[in-house]
Amino acid sequence: MGVSLSINQIKPYDKLEEPVYHNHTLVLPKGTILTPHHIEKLRNWKVGEVVIEEDQESTSYTSWEGPSPQERLHEEEESQTKEIAFLQHIFHQELNKIVNERRYGELLKSDYTLQELRGLFVQLLQEPTTKQLLMKLYWYDEYSFTHSVDVFILGYVLGKKVQITKLKRFTKACILHDIGKVKIPLHILQKNTKLTHHEYEIIQNHTIKGEQLMKEYEYNQLILDLARSHHERVNGRGYPDQLNREKTTMSKELQMLIIIDVYSALTLDRSYRNAFSASKALAIMLNEQENYDEVMLYHFINTIKVYPKKSLVRLNTGELAYVMDVRKELPTLCIIKKTKDETEFMLPVDKSIYISHLVAWKNDDRSQKKIEWEHFLNSVIYEDESKALYHFNQLEDGYRIEKIYTDLFEPALHEVHKLEREKQINKAELHIGMTTLLKVMNYKRYEYSRDQLNFKGTVLVIGVGNNEVMMKIHILTDLLSSIGFRVFNMETQDLQSSLPKEELIQYIKDWEIYHVALTATRQTCHSTLKTVKKLKEDIPNTTVAFIEETSHEKDRDNLPHFDFHTTDLQKFVHFIMSSKTER
Repeated sequence: MGVSLSINQIKPYDKLEEPVYHNHTLVLPKGTILTPHHIEKLRNWKVGEVVIEEDQESTSYTSWEGPSPQERLHEEEESQTKEIAFLQHIFHQELNKIVNERRYGELLKSDYTLQELRGLFVQLLQEPTTKQLLMKLYWYDEYSFTHSVDVFILGYVLGKKVQITKLKRFTKACILHDIGKVKIPLHILQKNTKLTHHEYEIIQNHTIKGEQLMKEYEYNQLILDLARSHHERVNGRGYPDQLNREKTTMSKELQMLIIIDVYSALTLDRSYRNAFSASKALAIMLNEQENYDEVMLYHFINTIKVYPKKSLVRLNTGELAYVMDVRKELPTLCIIKKTKDETEFMLPVDKSIYISHLVAWKNDDRSQKKIEWEHFLNSVIYEDESKALYHFNQLEDGYRIEKIYTDLFEPALHEVHKLEREKQINKAELHIGMTTLLKVMNYKRYEYSRDQLNFKGTVLVIGVGNNEVMMKIHILTDLLSSIGFRVFNMETQDLQSSLPKEELIQYIKDWEIYHVALTATRQTCHSTLKTVKKLKEDIPNTTVAFIEETSHEKDRDNLPHFDFHTTDLQKFVHFIMSSKTER
């Protein structure tokens, strides 16, 4: 029997008697125990009221923390039963979010394995300190808690597969590995778009903060090490310590957690992207297998029994075969081609033929990226912004905002101009290409900048020179806007003749502009030196940088009055981010 309550009447730990729908879509199933995050979502969805279970003696936070001394004397056994039931409910609530064949393959086919996992989950969360930390994460960030439970499940199953010693301790490390996220600002943790370099550095701190937090509670050294080091890579390209297996011993537990953490993150929905399929996620990891212990990675894949397209596999018959295609809904029943007679067929449901194990991975990710890059350029010049945007979205995955502009947009600009100079495209196609590129950039600038909460300062960007310089101005302007700067933009063929020095200086003072960036060729830059000199004399605290189109090392010292000189947009961004300008 349930009772209807308005959104203002419900409270954390209330349990839904009936499911909640939003726009005809199920958003919260029956039996969900509400968190503050759920209640906030219900308000945002403008849900008027929900039906709550009427009898909820054990769903207040105080009951979670344990009964009072008087109640303990009379109700200890009943309280423990209710606590176990609550923890089991939390476990199954998370299980419903993450477990399906598309991402777990054949991991949880056995009911016995599920019972083991549920029992271990309850055991771990009955430890007061672990319970306190994990419930804090549960309230703070729903995704991080779900991800931690997912890593716990994957860690348990893989740990059994490789016969790891002290499995319970390892699974505790798995479920606590991201506890440092509670120390990261929520607006960065839940940002819906790309992170800036600075925001990414803040996110990276969760590893050290997690270690520090658990050190206060005197957790085992292995648990501390895994919290700190789960983003390391065996080749030294991880963080925070750039551990390298050739120089530092990396435990089997750490090598396992590194793989599990990445797989979980790739295959769960994130605030800024949809989940990758299991086969796509494993293909990404195999493309970057130098980051992982290869034997452990292959163990993991053979445990899940999902094999990406282009995998070379051994069948139970002893024959070799290539995986030709993987169906998203049935990833374990892929289409294979035998190497011996090139027979191609889908693996049978009765498992009379099945994949025994992965032998090798055959793919060239660099070639795939090159093909995608050519598709993007072709769409920019010959098609329209929607197709160009589609291909750009494929290219940008894995890039921080700054790198998107310096490693994708800027090379695209130069590539299109190069095609025109080499007479591979005509002037009309050049202008169409520039217009399309601008449209894609405008779309991305809006996408990246809408979630920027921290104002970083004001910048005046002045472009002096030809069309290619002006296009670079747009790239710089969009980059700065996307990471939180307010940007003023001026374009001119000749700064000295078109804008009086006094008016420019007054404009900079009126708008409290901290940084001026001059983008030009070396020839046009020299014509602006008098203006720059006057500017530095009148407002010396305003930094003035020269961003040159091409490098001239021999003239590098021939530019007085400039505070900074570079051809690299990212170096300029680093310069103004690190400048402490006081007025």
